[in-house]
Amino acid sequence: MANTEPEFFTIEELVSRAIPDGEYTARVKEITSGLSSQKKTPFVKLAIQLSGGDNAGYDDSISYYLSPKALRILGSDLFKCGVRGMKLYPATDEKGAEDMATYLESMVGLKVKVANRQEKDLDGISRNRFRIIGTESGEALELAAKAGSTF
Repeated sequence: MANTEPEFFTIEELVSRAIPDGEYTARVKEITSGLSSQKKTPFVKLAIQLSGGDNAGYDDSISYYLSPKALRILGSDLFKCGVRGMKLYPATDEKGAEDMATYLESMVGLKVKVANRQEKDLDGISRNRFRIIGTESGEALELAAKAGSTF
């Protein structure tokens, strides 16, 4: 399969690629982990690709920090995907983030509903902020089968 991605993007193309606020269907393409650059906070990142409509094929990501305060956001999004009875513990290092990414690997390929809300950065440039709001009808998350398991 030939790569259809351009070799480069102009600054104007990147800035103008703001996706309108609203709900979209997306597929989880990949899950990665790491540490934030400044505070070295462990995180997992879901790479998503929008499907259908004018923005089909658009790639973005959703990041979840694994600190005690921020873990609630990941838990909320897993709940929206049908996961119940699972215990999540904060990660304190890169190994903990890698373990979480491995644990969430069954999300790859999952068709999810996402909502986008535009946020402007300090320079007034819009950024896409996607959040999971559910799964597509008929999509089941394998993690739900592990309900009661602890991570």
